[in-house]
Amino acid sequence: MEDNKAVYKNNRKRNIIIAIIAVVTVIAAIVVAVLLHGAYESQLRSDMEYSLATSIAYLEDGKADTSLEKATEALAIAQRLNDDDSQAVISLQIRLIREIILGEELFGEGSFQDARIAYEWALHYATSVDTLNPEFIEDLIYITDAHIYFFDLMDYALSLLEQSKLEEALTAYENALLLASSLSFSEGEDLASIGIANTEMRIIQTLLATAASFEALGEVSFSNNDYAESIVHFESALEIYEILEDVQNIEFMNSRIDLAEQKIEEEKLAQERLEAQRLENQRLERQRLADERLAQQRLIAEQERQDTENSAIQESQPADTAEQVILDANYVHNRNINFDLVTLIDNQAQAPANLVLMGTTEGLNEGWYNGCGWVSAYNALIILENPIHPAEIVNYFETNQGAVMGGVLGTFPHAIERFFVDLGYDVTHTLFPQRSANLDEMIRASTVSILAYSHTRAAHFIAIEYREDLGMFIVYNDGFARRRNVNRNLGTHTDVGTAIDSINSLIRYTPEILFSFSLITIN
Repeated sequence: MEDNKAVYKNNRKRNIIIAIIAVVTVIAAIVVAVLLHGAYESQLRSDMEYSLATSIAYLEDGKADTSLEKATEALAIAQRLNDDDSQAVISLQIRLIREIILGEELFGEGSFQDARIAYEWALHYATSVDTLNPEFIEDLIYITDAHIYFFDLMDYALSLLEQSKLEEALTAYENALLLASSLSFSEGEDLASIGIANTEMRIIQTLLATAASFEALGEVSFSNNDYAESIVHFESALEIYEILEDVQNIEFMNSRIDLAEQKIEEEKLAQERLEAQRLENQRLERQRLADERLAQQRLIAEQERQDTENSAIQESQPADTAEQVILDANYVHNRNINFDLVTLIDNQAQAPANLVLMGTTEGLNEGWYNGCGWVSAYNALIILENPIHPAEIVNYFETNQGAVMGGVLGTFPHAIERFFVDLGYDVTHTLFPQRSANLDEMIRASTVSILAYSHTRAAHFIAIEYREDLGMFIVYNDGFARRRNVNRNLGTHTDVGTAIDSINSLIRYTPEILFSFSLITIN
C-alpha cells in the first residue's frame, strides 16, 4: 500500500515536472514566435521604407515608371503590415506618380495645357507627402508653361502676320525661337525658324511692292515733267532697294535720279533763257517807247519851231532855218555812228563818243568837248538796262532847250532830269547836294545817279553806280581821272564833305572840285 502511494507520489511529481516543462516549453515557443514575428515585421517595414525612399529618388530623377513600381511594392508591404497610415501616404504618392506619368504622356503628345493640369494635381498630392520635395514638380510646371508660352507666341506672331504687321510678327517669331532654343525644344525651333523665313519673305515681297509703287509714281511724275517730284519717289524706292541690297535696281534708280536732275537743270537753263529773253524784250519795248517819245518830242519841237518861224519877224527866219539845218545834220551824222549800246563810255575824248556832235557852234560841238551831259545819260541808261542811241539823246537836248548856249557850255541839268522823267523813271533832282545830309546815302538808294560839279577849269557830269556786291561807288567818264577803265572806290562816308573830297582824289588839278551843283538820282 505504501509502495503504491510512493509510486503515486513519484508519478504525480513526474507529471508536475512534465507539465511544468511543457508549460515552459510552450512559453518559450511563444516567446520565440513573438520574437521571430517582430523581427519579420521589422524587416518588412524596413523593406517598405526602402521601396518608398527608392520610389521618391526615382521620381525626383525623372524615372516615373520605375518610381511607380517601387511605390507599388511599398504599398503591398504596407498592406501585409496592415499599416493603414503608410498605405494612405503611399497611395497619395502613387497618385502623384501616376499624374506625373500622365503629364509626361500629354506633354509628349503636345497637349501642354492638359499636361499642366496633371502636374498641378501631382503638386497638390506632393503637399501631403512629407518626404517628397515638390520643387521638381514646380520645374515641370515651369517647363510646361514655357512651352505653352512658346505656342502662344507662335499664335500671336501668326495673328500679326495676318494683320500684315510684318515687323512685329518677325520680332514675335524671333522671341519664340530664342525660347525654344533655351528649352532645347527642337520641334519648336523648327516651327519658329519656318515662321521667321516666311515672314522675312513677306517683308521682302512687301518692300519690293512698295519700291515698285514708288518707282511707278516716279515714272508718272517724270512723264508729266514734274522732275522734282519724280526724284522724291525715286529716292524712296532707292532707300528700299538699298535695304534689300538689290544692286541692279539701285543702279537703275540712281540713273533715273541723275536723269531727272539733268532735266531739272535743263529746265532751269531754259527758264533762265526765257527770263533773259523776257528782259530783252522788255528792254527793247522800253527802248521802242523811248524812241517813240523822242520822236514825238522831235515832232513837237519841230512843230513849235515851225510855229515860231511862222510867228517870228521876217528877218529872223534865215537864222532859225540855218540852225535847224545844223541840228538835222547833227542827227543824221550821229545816227550813222556805231554804238553797241552795251559798253559804257569811260572817256568821251575817245571814239566813238568824241565823234558825236551836239549844238551849232562848229569846233565846240564835238563829244570830246561838250559831251559829258549826254554821255552820263547814255551810261545811266545802260546801267538801267534800257540803252538808247546817243543820236536820240543829243537830239532831245538840242530840241528841248537842253543845250547851254547852243551846246558851247554843254547840257542843262534840268534837261537831263526832264529826259529821264519823259522816259517814265522815278527821278529826284537835288541842287547843291553838298548841303544835303548824306550824299553817299542818296547815291546808294538810287539805281544810278548823275552828279554835276564844277572844278577850276570847267563843269562836268559823271554817272555814279553803287555796287552792293563790291561795296564800291563806280564812277563813269571822269574825264579828269589819273587812270582809265579802273573801278573808283569812293569809300564809305558819314557826311557830304568827305564824299566830295573822295571825288577830288580822281582829279589831277588843284584846287579840284569847287562845289557840286546838281545830283540826279534815278530809279
